Amino acid sequence: MAHIKILSKMTKKTFTLSLRLILFFSLINGFSLRAQTNNSAPYCQGQFSISPCNQPGLSNFPTNTINNFIDNVLTAGASSNIVNVNSGCNGLTNNYIHYCTPFLVGSLGQVITMSVQSGQLFPQSFGIFVDWNQNNNFELPAEQIDGTLNTVPTNSFFVTTFTVPPTQPIGLYRLRIRCYATTNAYPDPCANAIVGETEDYSFYVNNSGPPVLSAFLSYNPPLCSGQNLNLTINHNGSGATTFNWSGPGGFSSFVQNPTLSNIIPSVVGTYTVNINDGPCSIVKTIAINLTPTPTITVNSATVCAGNQATLVASGANTYTWNTGQTTPTVFITPVSTSTFMVSGETNSCIASNIATINVSPTFTMNITSSNSLVCTGTSITLNVFGATSYTWNTGANSNSIVLTPSATTTYSASGQTGPCSSQASFVQYVEDCSGLATNSVAESFFTVYPNPFANELTIVAPNNCRFRLVSSLGQLIIDKTVQNNEKIDTSVLQPGIYFVSLGNDSGNKAIKIIKN
Repeated sequence: MAHIKILSKMTKKTFTLSLRLILFFSLINGFSLRAQTNNSAPYCQGQFSISPCNQPGLSNFPTNTINNFIDNVLTAGASSNIVNVNSGCNGLTNNYIHYCTPFLVGSLGQVITMSVQSGQLFPQSFGIFVDWNQNNNFELPAEQIDGTLNTVPTNSFFVTTFTVPPTQPIGLYRLRIRCYATTNAYPDPCANAIVGETEDYSFYVNNSGPPVLSAFLSYNPPLCSGQNLNLTINHNGSGATTFNWSGPGGFSSFVQNPTLSNIIPSVVGTYTVNINDGPCSIVKTIAINLTPTPTITVNSATVCAGNQATLVASGANTYTWNTGQTTPTVFITPVSTSTFMVSGETNSCIASNIATINVSPTFTMNITSSNSLVCTGTSITLNVFGATSYTWNTGANSNSIVLTPSATTTYSASGQTGPCSSQASFVQYVEDCSGLATNSVAESFFTVYPNPFANELTIVAPNNCRFRLVSSLGQLIIDKTVQNNEKIDTSVLQPGIYFVSLGNDSGNKAIKIIKN
């Protein structure tokens, strides 16, 4: 039977030295608190009807109406000791907690001293158990290490020792400590109670114990809108380590390194993973930040063939065009309608957009006159062709204008079709026709009409007159004998000024005529 000591406030001074030695050796051989869980499966878990075990304030809060818990657990003499000080109320469901660390490591036949302390406000009774047969219960008498029939005074230690059975198989066992607020019987490891706390620890026999489970979470920053979020865990657990992820938007996953596709702002936040490696588990969190993807805007353009287009991109810090240029504004002279892509980057997030340059073909214009050579004061009509809109040097904007020039004049027009423009000009010749009949030229013995003429001249003269037609440059064009009222075909003649010479034995006469 293990030796039991109950130290009240009156005997604390005599226990101070031994307690300090326990703390010293425990801190040398022990491990600091690393992780905790309320997962008791598959072990029994007695429920406490009052929870949490500290109400309404923090552990050992002076005004608490309920304050019943195990405040300190210390061991000494083991290969690796438990040092869990000032743990207070665990605050978990049914006032139950399973500490992954610190854990206890004992050798066969080793004598281990255990010290458990009640809180500062209320006395407690204690029971200590080890599941030696590993059946997830503590029903054997040998599994009941020690306990109290009466309460341990407030802020006092209950100290006991036990020996690791010399024939105990090497392995992992469950150590349980239970406290009741009041009792008149040995605390039960699994029964329900009103007020108290249950703490479980891992107990390795003739074993160095597991490595301290640790993990590091990471993701792939910078994370841009629309990209995949890759969550990664690096850990030192075994191949049997399990993972339970949770996160914004109801996210959950049981794979080690989950991937979320097409990230949007609503799924950005803190992700949590419970990492379990057999008896131990840890909880890790990672905050995911979303870097906004830039919105790239770029203009399109329409230019005339051979002209330069200006494209301007905006919305990012840096730019790259598929032409190789890296400025936000580029100048391009395409030979045909083409598309160009620009990529913009801000804080390592990249987006792109497409610009189109439409190329319009060039064109030519022509101006025609109703009469290329007219007499002063005669009206003519000029027509321009080839564009969709026009502007004459007279100020007119139609494709047809009526003019009455007083002298030979050059008329011009500019035309526009889309982005392309062109120009054309025309010389309107005007002759001073004063002294000439408007319809005919008559001399004493012949008449030539009409004047100005177009495609035909009529000669009224005596028979067998010699008819000669000479250009204004002196070139002889027609030389023939004509009869009275003979018609001369002039359709092949160019518009201009001509001279007619008619003669017979009686004499010659020359006159000036105009071809329209």
